[in-house]
Amino acid sequence: MKPWLPLALIASVVSTAPAAAQGERAKSAPASVTLHYENDMIGAETDKHYTSGVSLSAVADPEWGWVYDSAKQIGKFLPEEFTGKDPVMTYTAAIGQNIYTPEDISETGVIDGDRPYAGWLYATLGALADDWKTDTLHQASVDIGFVGPFSLARQAQTFVHKVIDSPKPQGWDHQLKTELGLQLNYGVLRRYGTETGLPVFDEVDVIPHASFALGNVFTYGAIGGTVRIGTELDADYGPPRIRPSLPGSGLVRKADAKSVYLFAGVEGRGVARNIFLDGNTFVSSYDVKRKPWVTDAQAGIAATYGKFRASFTYIWRSEEFEGQRGSDQFSAFSVSYLF
Repeated sequence: MKPWLPLALIASVVSTAPAAAQGERAKSAPASVTLHYENDMIGAETDKHYTSGVSLSAVADPEWGWVYDSAKQIGKFLPEEFTGKDPVMTYTAAIGQNIYTPEDISETGVIDGDRPYAGWLYATLGALADDWKTDTLHQASVDIGFVGPFSLARQAQTFVHKVIDSPKPQGWDHQLKTELGLQLNYGVLRRYGTETGLPVFDEVDVIPHASFALGNVFTYGAIGGTVRIGTELDADYGPPRIRPSLPGSGLVRKADAKSVYLFAGVEGRGVARNIFLDGNTFVSSYDVKRKPWVTDAQAGIAATYGKFRASFTYIWRSEEFEGQRGSDQFSAFSVSYLF
């Protein structure tokens, strides 16, 4: 399937779908904490390529002191001409770790033609500008962290495999070398919704998006969209994901929402840099030939009730490098608690 075909379909729906009535909505977002986990054991049933990602993120409250104050500085880079005249500003912070391996983790040497072992341990500070009048969300963030041994990916994967009695990965001696990573991220989403007239799934919306990342870890531009059907869809913009990915958000607009929806989406990324394929930036390391275009497709379910939001997402990702044997599939889970 051509990657632009789903985007064309989304664009045609967007052009005809009127915006949902705004109603009287409180212009605030509750503070929240989200635990997010991605793994290829559900989908590929093996450790390979992007094998695991975990993050703990928060939508910060002013009482959270320096975390809130530091994240708020990112909001100064979101000018009014982009975010609207009266956006609701929300600030976020996160820590996370990604793990990448070749397909055969039993091999002790370098596997020619397959991606290297690598990890990414990072902290994120970000700002969200939510324009309630147009249902538009702007997201800006900065990631800083380490690739290589300082990422602790080797220790994390070895520990988990020991706990679950899975084969020990043997090739971590050949992982990428230590490198400080700095990443700038920006994305915008806009929601177009209407009522369906159905008794249960009474709303449907389309959320086109565009984003880019710039840094020595990832550099790419992306465009795509998501379709959702369910109830109280204006409670959020979709469940969170770990970059690079279709954008969601830890943001939940309503603390008292009773929302459930099904969703499906697609994104195409033009990739200029991926350190986990291209190798280290400043020193020589093993690498593979990166493909310049990557497509993600995903589908899942999300629900918010009271102080909790939970989601499950199944993801298909096209081949990322020359010589890769087939696409990748993995799953994502998230649980949020609202304060």
